[in-house]
Amino acid sequence: SDAAARLAAISQQAYNETVEDVSSAISKRSTGSCTLKNLRVRREWHMASLTLSRRNKLSASDRKAYIKAVQCLQSKLAKTPASVAPGAKTRYDDFVATHIYQTLTIHYTGNFLSWHRYYTWVYEEALRNECGYTGTQPFWDWGLTALTSLEKSPIFDGSDTSMSGNSVYQGARPDYALGASTGLPPLYLPAGTGGGCVTSGPFKDIKVNLGPVALDLPGGAVAGGGPGPGLAYNPRCLSCDLKSAVVKKFADYATIRHNIIKPTNINDFQMEMQGIPGTSVLGIHGAGHYGSGGDPGDDVFVS
Repeated sequence: SDAAARLAAISQQAYNETVEDVSSAISKRSTGSCTLKNLRVRREWHMASLTLSRRNKLSASDRKAYIKAVQCLQSKLAKTPASVAPGAKTRYDDFVATHIYQTLTIHYTGNFLSWHRYYTWVYEEALRNECGYTGTQPFWDWGLTALTSLEKSPIFDGSDTSMSGNSVYQGARPDYALGASTGLPPLYLPAGTGGGCVTSGPFKDIKVNLGPVALDLPGGAVAGGGPGPGLAYNPRCLSCDLKSAVVKKFADYATIRHNIIKPTNINDFQMEMQGIPGTSVLGIHGAGHYGSGGDPGDDVFVS
């Protein structure tokens, strides 16, 4: 598509400028170990991305290596003290607990992007240093999913190279009404094609130990008692509720490109990305949460 081609050009420009900046920095220093050869490049899960060159796509073996590392992290004991997060039982839970604990100070704040960049890097370092992973944290081309649908995405196809399959379908349900419990005008989203427990894919048997904190439910209800109770031990199955309509409307290539080039300051850029409460703007970030949905996907504290 035209929007995909334009976004690809922006991506290539950003890559070229990064390489140029790193090369310039290397030429001006006398010490240091960072070179263009050991520069880490994060790659996209799809092998058919419209906006990325081949070097930025994961092979099937790359995906399996990442999945194995995540499963490794889920098998290791937590380091978070029980006095802080009694429900954190694994190293993976440590990262969930950290996000729950800090959600209210890392969203709709100036440190939204910088905090999440650092958080992602620390998680990547744990995969590499504690579980022998040699790759980088993958990312998700939401624009491509908007074209193909979540159900057809290799991220959710239930294969051994996916994050999971869809959950068991729970039948027709009322729309989600985001913000209805806050007194703001609600944003209505359709219920998805799942809603039950995940039954296929590498993570079908894992337990979600923490939360819910503020889990949006069909009809406008919210489950959970806030960050404190959300840190308690509450094992349950992993659930998703794929909503392709949400990704198609709020995370397509045109929306992503608009978010990059139209805002003229960091506040507008971040607000457009996160979504503006009380309006019809869910944001690309919100589309990622509510597009995959379920528990914990529909809970912005836990996911």
